[in-house]
Amino acid sequence: MTRPTKRRAAGALRCSIEEPSAKERLARRLNDIVQDRSLSQSEAAHVLAMPQPKVSAICNYKLRGISIQRLMRALAALGQHVEIVVSPSSPAARARIAVGTKLPHRAGAAAARAVDINAAFAGTRQ
Repeated sequence: MTRPTKRRAAGALRCSIEEPSAKERLARRLNDIVQDRSLSQSEAAHVLAMPQPKVSAICNYKLRGISIQRLMRALAALGQHVEIVVSPSSPAARARIAVGTKLPHRAGAAAARAVDINAAFAGTRQ
């Protein structure tokens, strides 16, 4: 789920594609699980202990006002292990922020996805 964005660079407007944010990645995983379990929004609201309008907002990726912590709690309520790992970087591997998901075994091998979201910050540094 990439989204186009517009940034000003040296007086000119340029378009770029950003990777999904951490919130969007967590919401996607949450939505996948709710859908896989065939839960209605009302049922999901009960399981997640949040109002149905918040579940609707998450289902529609309207994530303003929904914290990463709330999304992590919701995933835990659905039996998911949510982990934040901080480790030192090395000269060979620059510091980065990544959000990943481990998916169930598919075709005999575990599939894992991670997104480097440094690109989102690249335009703000200098």
